Formats: sequence, structure tokens, C-alpha cells
Amino acid sequence: MTSMLEHSLRIGAGFGCAWYCSQKEHWLRWLTEYDTPGVYGRKPNSGRSCQFIYNQLQCPPMVFWLGEALGVSDARLTAAYAAATCVRPHHACQTAAIRREIPWHVVEVRIQQLSEGGATRCNGLKRSTSAPSAQLQRVAAPLITV
Repeated sequence: MTSMLEHSLRIGAGFGCAWYCSQKEHWLRWLTEYDTPGVYGRKPNSGRSCQFIYNQLQCPPMVFWLGEALGVSDARLTAAYAAATCVRPHHACQTAAIRREIPWHVVEVRIQQLSEGGATRCNGLKRSTSAPSAQLQRVAAPLITV
């Protein structure tokens, strides 16, 4: 469904000046560079929670892809697709619409369900010395095969 959303929104691989070939590549590099200026020239934000990182994403297909890759229910994906294609054509509006249907707690639960015993629960820096972006990458990357 992610490629359908990319085509509907005309955002993603093959559109505009996208440097990535897939949303998986986009997600992994975005996380790798999160605590650096990266491709987007952002200010490093060490110490932010995983929830903050998820809620800061502004690429509708990437947020949608994460839900799809983690195995969020078809009902949620269908609702997220409809929501993203029915709002004003602005990345922030479209991404917010997707997150209303696939909120952080749903993503976190799927990561916990897919990881062994929930030992990699992503709570920001409370129980880990690594940055949340590194935690998300370490936890989610092996789980995602799409």
C-alpha cells in the first residue's frame, strides 16, 4: 500500500528530489542521521524520546510504511491511507492524518510484540544509554523486512 500512497500523494521514491529508493532506506538513513544535521540540515536533538522522533517525521509515506512494515492492522492502514489522501496536500497535514490512525502507542506495541520478550522497549533515555534514534534503528530495523 505504501507505493500506492506515494503515487497518490506524488511523494517518495521517484518523485521530486527523493534521494532514496524505498521508504525503508529513507527510514533507516533518517534515523542514522537523526542526531546530526543529515540530509535535511536539522539541528541535532539528542535525548529526544522515540515517541518524539516518530511524531516529528514529516514524510507521509515513511510514517505509513513504518506502520505497514510493522504489521499494523489492515483496518488502520486503510483508514490512514484514506485520511492522508483526503486532507490538504501538505506534508505536515498528511502525516498528522496518518498518525491519527497509526498513533505512537500502536507502533510501540507492534515493536514490543515483534521483539523478543519486549526487552527492547523504546522509552527514550530512561533505561538506555544510547540515543532514542539509535534505539529505534536497533529495534525496528531487524524486525522490518519490507
